[in-house]
Amino acid sequence: MPSIEVARGAVAEMVALAISSDRGEQRRLFLVVDGTREQLDWSEMIDLAARADFPVII
Repeated sequence: MPSIEVARGAVAEMVALAISSDRGEQRRLFLVVDGTREQLDWSEMIDLAARADFPVII
């Protein structure tokens, strides 16, 4: 199954969007960090969201 780019925007906003997405597709999601070639896969998004210093989106 191919990967799915979530959207473009601030990393914290995109991680929040990914976490709130359909659980069946979450492992296929990735983020592309603007201005770089870096991609964050699902496990990296979960690691970021678990950090105490990661911004909370309400």
